[in-house]
Amino acid sequence: MLPFWRIKKLWWRTALMVGLLIGFGVRPSGYMGPVHDGSVLALLGYNYSLNFAFYVPLILFIGTTVLITDYWITALHSGLAHLIIERRSKTWLLGQMLLTTFLYTFLMLTTALVGTVVAIRVIYPTLPLASRLGMMFFLFDDPTIGLIVYILTHAAGYALMADFVLMIGLWIKRPFLFRASGLVISFALYLGLGFVSSIPLTRQFFGHLYLPNLIDLQQQVGYGRYGMSTAPLTSFFFTVLLYAGLIIAGGWAWLKFGGEGHG
Repeated sequence: MLPFWRIKKLWWRTALMVGLLIGFGVRPSGYMGPVHDGSVLALLGYNYSLNFAFYVPLILFIGTTVLITDYWITALHSGLAHLIIERRSKTWLLGQMLLTTFLYTFLMLTTALVGTVVAIRVIYPTLPLASRLGMMFFLFDDPTIGLIVYILTHAAGYALMADFVLMIGLWIKRPFLFRASGLVISFALYLGLGFVSSIPLTRQFFGHLYLPNLIDLQQQVGYGRYGMSTAPLTSFFFTVLLYAGLIIAGGWAWLKFGGEGHG
């Protein structure tokens, strides 16, 4: 794994990102707020949902290209990448970038989600952990198990998405274009594939690529014809495999045809 913790500026970006996620994650929103059958899980699920409050997903979409992946793409345009390739190999460098990006994003989002839960408990001490409305955001009736699965699947889904964006970024020739591509890629996977996956002939393939199946599986039922008909965890499993396969295929193509960095 590449020593990302040595990148001092990344610490500031990470702290800002986590702070924004927690800040928006504790905002009472609409009928799911603490005065309407509210609970800790209801507020967490509402604010992190693509289907309701869009602020947190929007921040995370932007984060796919302005956090750790930004440093890797920038390195590919500098002499640093060439030095590493000469000492190791292109395959080693790509593998380390993907592994480090996944672990960093997973840890960052896990920290943000746990921090949000703690902040909600502190700010709204009278809120129960779960409520009838709150459990609609989770896959298990047991609130503790539901919360753990929610955190792990969200963190893993966004981490894999960051790897997918990084794989696409390998082909982008200008770092400043890559930094702006996170939103474009995310909305293409969300809105664009939402339309394509509504077509019967393309549903089974593109439906699994549809972004909520990766990062918001608890609410697939809320997407109607755009969601998959299989159980949420089953769809998540197949979606993870499909995205992982595309990342591996894209990485192989870059190793074969992309050259030794952009230089």
